[in-house]
Amino acid sequence: MRKIFKKLFSVLVLAAIIVNNKISFAGTTDNILYQNTEKETISSGITYEKNTRLTEAGWVDVHIIEADLTNPFVKLDVIRNTDGFGLKDSLTSLSEKNNVIASVNADFFNMKNNPTDIIGFEYEKDGIIIGKHNFNAGGNSYGSLFLDSNNMPFIDFMNMSLLMTSEDGEKKLYFSGFNQITMLPESVVYFDKYAMKDTTEIDEKNPGLCKMVIEDNVVTYLSTPGETITMPENGFVIVMNEETALYSFKSFTVGTKIVLNKNTNIDIESINLAISGGGKVVSQGTISNEGYVVDRKRRHPRTAIGYNQSKDKLYMVVVDGRGSSIGATHEELGKILLDNGIYDAIHLDGGGSSTLVGRHLGYSNVNVFNRPSGGVQRRIPNGIGLTSIAPVSELYELKIVADKTRTFKDMPITFNVLGYDKYYNPIEINSDSLIWETVGINGKWEDNKFYPQSEGKGTVKAHVNGISAEITVQSTNEPISLEINHEFSFLEPGESTNLKILGIDKDGYRGEVNSKNVTWEVENKSIGEFQSGQFVASNNLGQSLIKGTIGDTTVYGYVIVNKETGLIDSFENDTKIHTTAHPETVSATAEVINEAHEGNNSIKLNYSFKESTNTQAAYLEFDEPYTFDKKINKVGLWVEGNGINHWLRGRVIDADGNQKLLTFSYAVDWTGWKYVTADVPQDVKYPIQLDRIYVANLHCPQDDSFELKFDELTAHYAFDTSNLSLPKEQIYDPLGKKTVENPQMKMSIFGSTGAKNTLLDGIVQREVLGKMEEISDVSLFVGNTNIPSDELNNDIVTWNNQYKVTDYENVRIINLATSKNSMRLTDPNQWKRFVNDLNNTKQKHIFITLDKNPLKFSDEREGKLFSDILKKVKEEKDKNIFVINGSGYDFNVEYVEGIRYMDINGLWYRVYGDNKVDLNDKFYIINFNINPDDISYNVTNVYPK
Repeated sequence: MRKIFKKLFSVLVLAAIIVNNKISFAGTTDNILYQNTEKETISSGITYEKNTRLTEAGWVDVHIIEADLTNPFVKLDVIRNTDGFGLKDSLTSLSEKNNVIASVNADFFNMKNNPTDIIGFEYEKDGIIIGKHNFNAGGNSYGSLFLDSNNMPFIDFMNMSLLMTSEDGEKKLYFSGFNQITMLPESVVYFDKYAMKDTTEIDEKNPGLCKMVIEDNVVTYLSTPGETITMPENGFVIVMNEETALYSFKSFTVGTKIVLNKNTNIDIESINLAISGGGKVVSQGTISNEGYVVDRKRRHPRTAIGYNQSKDKLYMVVVDGRGSSIGATHEELGKILLDNGIYDAIHLDGGGSSTLVGRHLGYSNVNVFNRPSGGVQRRIPNGIGLTSIAPVSELYELKIVADKTRTFKDMPITFNVLGYDKYYNPIEINSDSLIWETVGINGKWEDNKFYPQSEGKGTVKAHVNGISAEITVQSTNEPISLEINHEFSFLEPGESTNLKILGIDKDGYRGEVNSKNVTWEVENKSIGEFQSGQFVASNNLGQSLIKGTIGDTTVYGYVIVNKETGLIDSFENDTKIHTTAHPETVSATAEVINEAHEGNNSIKLNYSFKESTNTQAAYLEFDEPYTFDKKINKVGLWVEGNGINHWLRGRVIDADGNQKLLTFSYAVDWTGWKYVTADVPQDVKYPIQLDRIYVANLHCPQDDSFELKFDELTAHYAFDTSNLSLPKEQIYDPLGKKTVENPQMKMSIFGSTGAKNTLLDGIVQREVLGKMEEISDVSLFVGNTNIPSDELNNDIVTWNNQYKVTDYENVRIINLATSKNSMRLTDPNQWKRFVNDLNNTKQKHIFITLDKNPLKFSDEREGKLFSDILKKVKEEKDKNIFVINGSGYDFNVEYVEGIRYMDINGLWYRVYGDNKVDLNDKFYIINFNINPDDISYNVTNVYPK
């Protein structure tokens, strides 16, 4: 075909600054490339909003709780550990103990101690007061959020000095703080009933303390050293060391009337609540640097609290950092607050403390809304919580939560029905009153699980006492392609494994298929057999190809039965070890002892857990981690158990620094010696290092101490699979099997030609150009390309590292700049153009070209965003979308959620040891036949067999 196919629209080349094919941008979060906001009402007058934004500098995740202060059911509280004053705990636990709807971490604190003290000021009317003498005396450092007597918020810097005098003012006693545990025993400290019922806690930590009891402003008792005192109902206790008591008790004898002077710049009696943090972030609608700010110019996780200009909305804000979300500088945090209508705000403790928890609508338990930077919640002494005092009324509305909405026939969808009243209080649903109904789809019910028996879309409805909710589900009879969870399964003699099979339906959606519907064939039956969908290895060593079939669709894998082990360490030669623990309340020690399962020595781990509903762990760390250059399947270990059912785990770190956790046992439920193994993930990059073995417990009912012994660390080496090849099963794509009659446009696509450097490359290129010119109106080249525009008589569209849109009557081609394996890193501004051009495409068919596979972008979140946007465009605008890249050495098609991701290698190919190239299996052209509302394609070999 030698006609010239004219473009109907102009080519849009959108500017990018290119220097030597590299694009450089300063990272700023002001340039928002894409953002998504999800908002949820979680209680009467309280909402939670998550704002996810991709910026030029990276991802920024912002979490916001908004509280309506005019709502009579919304109450703001300072939350603390009810198990003991000053005890640190996770924010989730603090929230559960104080029955709050949502909360955020609060003040800075002394991280070394537990119990501990906050740095600033805390006050609740008719409740606790916590503060220090000469607080903020050196200047306005630590700001506080206050609620006045009308519950109107304001922010100010509290200054406070403390002094107790006799009624006549002649006798004076300076004390250092209100309810400050860590000031003892050096300082004089005030304590009252709001902090503790008696002085047992402080006496245990500080023997010999003396106490002065004041009731109704009269000294009523002077204790002996170390005597435990009950806090008076109408008074307080001044605690001091014995040396201070020698002269203080002489001045303030029993019967002395006293005056307690709290000299503050803010009238405490006029406020209902106060909580301190750091300096101001925004003040009267502008960014402020007043007060204490942590590392102002660097990005960290940040927490802030503030209110709007009319003071009727309170906001608790957390910005995630030190992970996929990059955090915020002080100024960036200020801009985020201003963008959300916050007029005045202070920052609270940030970094690893930044945590925001809340209760999703319909649920009674709270969950962590953000991602704490340490991977787990830091234990903190206090938080700021929102409580609902709304009355519980009758069921008002339902919502259905499903574990998935799309499945294959005979595979269950599990539903959970949640209820809430008109004030958004959760209402428990009685299963006896729940009625399920399905419309448009057939199936069977087992409790709250629905097993579809027919294909298509349908509606699942839940009815409770006249209140209803519904959700749309979809079922597919048979997949068009199959995937196996492990292409190579490694077993030892007598072991068994369940192989998980994923199906891909006609729209590219993946889901697990019913193992009962899979027919298995084992080529080498001597190594084992399938029993009820599970492969059970015999006692014979060897390997076998296995084949799974559903209808006309097959999948292949290998099962290898092998046992090659090697002793790594018998701990006979003074193995260097140490211990760590989490949280700090856990204690752990370890030593090499003269007692063993085999030989003379083993390692003994002693550890103590506290009563807690939070995860606790004791880690045995190897000073010199064990390195494995050769692939291993398992790590084995002899363990003398304690029968306590703790979780026994390990950790390996691969060559890319990725940490992978191993599980030796979910419950150490034995006593005496037992050999246990942990599977090593197959996707680790070697060499790997085993650096720790540890024991964990998710819930400890009481304080207790334990021990475990370890011996004979062993590696189970993997079988060499380099000589095993799996049959290729091409995905069944409906568009690849059909034929479009009388196409208005034909387009051929080839991969990269820019790296040709051999005589063969030139020969192949000439052959490719001849075939493309003969059969196509448009020749499209993806990846690095150096085809001159006048090389062919038809239209040539080539990829280059800049954003470009080429329009034809029935096709839009979008060229992305991705040389840095990322759209953002290559040219951040193309993201906005890309989304806009996708959403405004009039043509039915969209082709997206790049030089990297977006499913393997260096930023996984960016790759997922890319896929999610394409999925949304396809579903909402009914487009056919093809993503074609030229990055690999082979031709490949992945059909993911309705989008076709094609990798076409062009002149990139592998040459093996004999320097031979299989021409019949290396060079491909994709040919498309296109009409306005229809499209098909086929893949042809440049040198067909």
